Amino acid sequence: MKYLIVDTEDYTLGEINDYFKSELSQTNLNKEDIVIEKSLQRKIAIQELERIFDENGMSHQYEMLGGVMHLNLTGNAIEFSENEFQSRFEDAYTSILNGLIESV
Repeated sequence: MKYLIVDTEDYTLGEINDYFKSELSQTNLNKEDIVIEKSLQRKIAIQELERIFDENGMSHQYEMLGGVMHLNLTGNAIEFSENEFQSRFEDAYTSILNGLIESV
């Protein structure tokens, strides 16, 4: 059986991982049976990028707008590639899925 996890506007970007965990927990936790909408993948990737930068002490030094990081100090912007978003999504997805599998 295939599971489709769709994007939602009912949650803020900061809450999207909780929504994703909740939706994942309703599946069989088999990665091959789960399809995730691209826009939701991007939101999760952005959250993962923010987590990485925040953990490295940069939480007040940037603002993430639409997947583009705007540096407060210099005013420069860093636009991430689709490969970077996909990589960050895969990292977060694997981590969240493994956490759910271990808790079962």
